This record gives sequence, C-alpha cells and structure tokens, in this order.
Amino acid sequence: AVIGESGAGKSTLLKLLQGRLQPSDGSIHILGQEPSTLDDGARQTYGQVMQMVYQQPSLTFDPLHSVQAILEEPLLNYRKITKSERLLEIETILDAVHLPSSILTRRASDISGGQAQRLALARALLCRPQIMVMDEIVSALDVNVQSEILKLITIIQKKFNMTYIFVSHDLAVVRQVADTVTILRKGSVVQSGSIQEV
Repeated sequence: AVIGESGAGKSTLLKLLQGRLQPSDGSIHILGQEPSTLDDGARQTYGQVMQMVYQQPSLTFDPLHSVQAILEEPLLNYRKITKSERLLEIETILDAVHLPSSILTRRASDISGGQAQRLALARALLCRPQIMVMDEIVSALDVNVQSEILKLITIIQKKFNMTYIFVSHDLAVVRQVADTVTILRKGSVVQSGSIQEV
C-alpha cells in the first residue's frame, strides 16, 4: 500500500510507474523495464506487466459501448485469440469478479458504481498483468459495496498470483488488503515497512 494525504505525491508516483512522467532523479525498474524509456512497441506489451484500476472507472469506459466491447478491447490489444476463446475468457473473468454474463449486453452507462468497479477489475485481469495498481478504488463506494470489493480483490490476488500496489488515504482499508505500507508526505517517503510495524 501507498498512503498519504492530498499533495503527498501519490498521483506523481503512479504517473512515474506508468511512464507518463520522467523521474527528475534516479530511475524506476519494474521487472527489468524502465517505464519512462519505453517506445510504442514496448509500451504495448507493458500492459501485460502492469494494469491500472482507477477510483472512477466509469470515466475510462466509452458510455456507448457494451460491456462485452469493453472487455474484448484488452484481448484484441494484448492477446491474439479467437472470438470463441475471447468469449470463454470473458465469461471466466466475469465469474471471478462476481458479475453475471447477462451484463455483457448492457451499456457502460447503465451499470452501478460497484458493477463499474468490478468491470474495471475484469478488464485489467484480462491482460493477465503481473502487477495491478489500484488508485483509491473503494473511496467513492458506499460502505457495503466497499467491503464487497475489498473481499473480492483479496480473492483475486490469491487466484491470479498478482502483486498489488494499493493507493489510499484510508488506514482502515489499507490494513485489510496490504502486507507492507509506504507513507508519503510532500513527495518524500516518511515511513515504510510491514503493516504491523507501521
């Protein structure tokens, strides 16, 4: 987990991990790759190394697209498989995030906030990333839905054997999902260690 108040540097860190910003000093290496130096071809495959899930995932969906079209996009971009294989993969992932296959025909604009967050998780999982970065993914959800999503991501992590970078400002949430935590303040690390220690 990475935590910090507003202005601590959480968003800057995420941009650095994505390669959208150049480090002013030093370098970042993720599984042998340096995000800020990737060319277009390498950036395409980097999506299988790291995927982002945002606080308001509905803003990353085309509201006119069906859920099926949204979920097919990463398979078309990253995993060249047949149409029948795509559908089977989508149904498997929908089951993993506890969404019914009947949702495939609905438009992105017609689903709830909790469903949108599950859909964002499903879309990221379809890339089969090794690292998933979650940026305040439960902060906009009501308490009940928040609890469901936190339980779900714990199950998904074990099932798909992934590393999470979980960004939050909520210590109670972080305690539920993280093994280690890094606290940022004004762009600097002020404390880092296991959840128990920190």
